Amino acid sequence: MRKGALAACLAALMLLLSGCSELDQVENLAFVVLMGVDSTEDGGIEVTVQVPKIAGSRGEESSGSSGEMVFAASGGTFAEAMSALKWIVPRRLDLSQIELIIVSEALASDARWLEVMSDMMRTSRLYTAARLAVCDGDVQVFIRAEKPLIGTRISDELTAMFESYTAEGLVPDTSFADIYYKSISAYSDPVAVYAVPAPGGDAQAEAAPAAAIVPGDPATPEVATEQQTRFLGAAVFRDGRMVGTLDGRTLLYCKLLRGKAQAFAFQYGGQTVSLATLGAPSVSVDTGADPARIRVELHLSVLPNNEQGQYPGLDAALEAALMDAVEACKALGAEPFQFAEVAARGFATLDEWIGYGWRQRFLDSAVEIDVQLKSENL
Repeated sequence: MRKGALAACLAALMLLLSGCSELDQVENLAFVVLMGVDSTEDGGIEVTVQVPKIAGSRGEESSGSSGEMVFAASGGTFAEAMSALKWIVPRRLDLSQIELIIVSEALASDARWLEVMSDMMRTSRLYTAARLAVCDGDVQVFIRAEKPLIGTRISDELTAMFESYTAEGLVPDTSFADIYYKSISAYSDPVAVYAVPAPGGDAQAEAAPAAAIVPGDPATPEVATEQQTRFLGAAVFRDGRMVGTLDGRTLLYCKLLRGKAQAFAFQYGGQTVSLATLGAPSVSVDTGADPARIRVELHLSVLPNNEQGQYPGLDAALEAALMDAVEACKALGAEPFQFAEVAARGFATLDEWIGYGWRQRFLDSAVEIDVQLKSENL
C-alpha cells in the first residue's frame, strides 16, 4: 500500500517538474530579432529592438509572423536602458534569437563603445554570435526601415541575405563576439558590416579601369530595389572603437589577404575576368628586419568560363589593387589582415609580443604582394 502511494507521489512530482511555466510559453515571449544601440543627446544609451508579431493562438498547430513591432528605451548605461526596455515590452524579452546587432557610427566611434560592448557581453542570454553592423545615421530609424521583402520573416531574410553577401565578398563574416574579443586582444584589428539607409538620387557612381566588380559605395545609384537599407563594405575598429570604413572593393581585397576562399570578377582591359582563390595565401613576416617585412604570395585561378585568350599584366593589376587595400588600412592606423597572428609566432611570450609594438611596426612595414595566376581548362 505504501509502495503504491509513494509511486503515485513520485509520478505527480515528475509531472510538476516537467511542466513549463506560463512565463516560458512561446506566446508569452518577445523574441528579439534586431537590436540597435545608439547614444542619446544627453550622453546616455538608447536600445531599440524589433520583435516579430506572432499570429495564431494557443492550441493552434502553427503560427507565423504578421509584422514587426519596434520598442525603444534609454538610460544612463546599457544596463539601465535594458531595464527600461523590459518594463515597456508587454512580454518577457528573449535575446537568444538575435540575428543582427546594429550600432550607430556615432557610438561605435566613441571611446565608450568598448565599455558598452563589455556590458552587452555580460547581459544574460544575449546571443553574442549575432552579426554586428555599424549604421550611418539614426539606429531606431534604420531598424524601423528593416522589413522582409521576399519572405515573411525578417530573421529568415537576414540569414539568407548575409549568407549571400558573405559568399560574394560584399560584407565580412564576423560576429559581435569576434569583434569584442579582437578589440581587447593584442593581435589584428576586427571589422564589422557597414550599413547605410538607401540613398536618394544624389550619389555618384565610381568607376575604375582595373577593379573587382563589386559596388564600391553603398550609396551607388546604379541599383533599383525596394529595400530601404543597404549593407556593403566594412567598419574598421581599433582599440575598441571604429576608426574608418572600407568600401566593397577594398573589403574584398582584404578578405583575399586574410585567406578567405573567394570567387570574384575583375574588370581588366575592357574585359571581365572570373577568378577564384587557390588555397590560403602564404604569409611571412620578418620581425627582425627594420622596417618589418611582410610578404604575401596569393594564388588565383582564372576560371574556364572566361573567353579564350591571355591577360598580360593582370597579375600586376591585382597586386596593385591589393596594395591599395593595405595602404588604405595603414591610413586608418589599423591592421585587419591577420598578419599579426603570423608575426606573433616568432615571440616566446605574450609580453615580448606586446613589447614589440606591432601596430606601429605594421604602419612602418614594407609589404610585398606576389599574385600567381593559374588558368583552369575546361
